[in-house]
Amino acid sequence: MVVTTHKVVSLIFTIRINAEDGKLIEDIDANHPIQYIHGTGFILPKFEANIEGLADGEEFNFKLNCEDAYGKRRDDMVIEFEKSAFDNLPMDLDAPSSIGKPVTMVNQDGVRMQGTIVKVSESNVTLDFNHPMADYDLYVAGRVVGIRDATDMEIEHGHVHCKDDGCGCGCDGGGCNDDYISDVEDGCGCGCGCH
Repeated sequence: MVVTTHKVVSLIFTIRINAEDGKLIEDIDANHPIQYIHGTGFILPKFEANIEGLADGEEFNFKLNCEDAYGKRRDDMVIEFEKSAFDNLPMDLDAPSSIGKPVTMVNQDGVRMQGTIVKVSESNVTLDFNHPMADYDLYVAGRVVGIRDATDMEIEHGHVHCKDDGCGCGCDGGGCNDDYISDVEDGCGCGCGCH
């Protein structure tokens, strides 16, 4: 079996900045491989293209230019808000530790966006909505550690459902919401809400 559309693919890999010996920014190991349905947009398109057609056990390594990864930094993605918009935030914005903290906002279309606090003044808060890896070329090296056909339900829902070896969410078939698992007969209980 090879990596093609609607296959559940399990991967282990590392991602480094700029080169094979660059700074390590992600390490997905054999204890917690990532699982996804190929062709559903779960991973970066060029990442998917680089592993398309690989067989179980096959290794890969490739470089993603920043344009094919998380793009170039954009100044228009750094936005200043009135501090009062954050009154319900459970943190002290005036504390030095607030700088660098992530904040989830919802735009006018209802789309959730992750920003990072980069500046706090007496009356304003500035968030950077650029991806933290914007402007970086990424070097990816890893191995395909499993391939299977996705179930009809997984394809319909657009994500992997837990089996005995986990769903890729890190719960390993239990742990991200154990109470929910006991209430669901044929579900993963990972809190995806599709059951």
